[in-house]
Amino acid sequence: SCLGLLYLERRGSVFYRLDSLFGGLLVATLGGLVQYSRDHGWEYAPDIHHHYGFQALAAGVTFAIVFRTQLAWNRYWEAVTQLHFMYSKYADAYQQFYAFAEVTKHHARKNNDEEKVEMIEEKQRRLRANFALLSTFSADRLSNGDNQRMEELHAHRIRSRAAMRVDKEWKGFQLPEMVERGEFQRSQIDGQAFVVFERPTREQIQVLSRTFDAVSTVMYWIIWDLVDCIKDLDVPPPIQSRMYQELSNGMLGFYNCLKIADVPFPLPYAQLLGLLLIAFSCLIPFYVIIFTSSAVIGPILCFFLFESLWCLNEVAKELENPFGQDLNDISVLDFHIRFVDVLEDVGLSEQNLVLWPHSPGLARSWLGPGSVDVEFVESYDLQRFWQTHGKYNAIDRGEAALREEDYWEHMPELGVCVQHHLQPRKKFQDKPKEPQKMKACAGEPAPSTVSGSQQCAGVQVRHPAPDLLVC
Repeated sequence: SCLGLLYLERRGSVFYRLDSLFGGLLVATLGGLVQYSRDHGWEYAPDIHHHYGFQALAAGVTFAIVFRTQLAWNRYWEAVTQLHFMYSKYADAYQQFYAFAEVTKHHARKNNDEEKVEMIEEKQRRLRANFALLSTFSADRLSNGDNQRMEELHAHRIRSRAAMRVDKEWKGFQLPEMVERGEFQRSQIDGQAFVVFERPTREQIQVLSRTFDAVSTVMYWIIWDLVDCIKDLDVPPPIQSRMYQELSNGMLGFYNCLKIADVPFPLPYAQLLGLLLIAFSCLIPFYVIIFTSSAVIGPILCFFLFESLWCLNEVAKELENPFGQDLNDISVLDFHIRFVDVLEDVGLSEQNLVLWPHSPGLARSWLGPGSVDVEFVESYDLQRFWQTHGKYNAIDRGEAALREEDYWEHMPELGVCVQHHLQPRKKFQDKPKEPQKMKACAGEPAPSTVSGSQQCAGVQVRHPAPDLLVC
């Protein structure tokens, strides 16, 4: 059952650790020896007449451990909150830029400005790669904060944070292990391999090797690209400023995470609590056995009393460093993979099918019989008529649904009646006037002119477009 799996799960457990079980069994064994000495009248067997001293010490130690656990949980939850905040702001900034870029490309294609389209697409490619690098270096920096490095060095020597930072600078820049998106397999997540769209170039690695903060360097690259195309985006600068605000908020979330990854729990508090806990654990067998006088219940109580306080202190130690490599730590690699998924989802070509149904090459599949691209109709009243009555699948957004030469050629396929007036707009001035073909398409009667309105297929439309009438 689920409860059985919960209570018997050993991965990530503090109860089933060897040090915890060994300590509990040791205390229980000492309790059994104390009971044995009392039962056999050993002259040095302990005999305590009042339990006030033990209660006072137990209350102080218990309060200190619970308070430490509360502080540790606050650190852990703050880390989770700020990590979500950081990635949400990174994603917001990228999504906003990508939307601005797609709208700009749409307008550029309508104006046949392919050079601008290529420039915007290059910016999109660079920014997507750099945002993935930003996430990679952010996650790697948090995973290798000062707290984690202290734990790794603890078995060998105790070093100050300043000394560790000097060691890191002497060691030089180390590129995190990366795997390109095309080679990544979700079923085989390889340790700490970060997914990227493009590996850093030789020039980028040279720059990163000379910097002290890779995250800030990559952020500078992103801001530079955004500023470089600020005049090319068809979005007012005040609206574009939102991208920079979200990037700033994302960096704020990163540094809020970094303070938890780098600033350890105060050593004096942890040291004092550890000494008190050891002293209290040594006294447990004496007090428990004296006031239970049982060779069975006494050792059992010794075991669980020790385990309850010792394991609670271990839980606090687990929560204090949430960005480590332990099973109970936050998986920043998982956050990174999810963020890369967002970057890829935003750039899916299928997004254009939803936002721009008339994307090149797909116009005919989307424009079925009776469909109308209202961008070719400049009468606002006529557009509203179609959208309100729904007789035709009027689509009010699209990019170059049909080229102008295709517009006239495929009118019969669309089942649309067109009346070409004497003064066509500039868009259609160079088109041949074929009144018979225009008036009798898709087997519908030719539209007739009515005073004050136009009529097509028996439907009266007021204030039609002065250049054409589509119904």
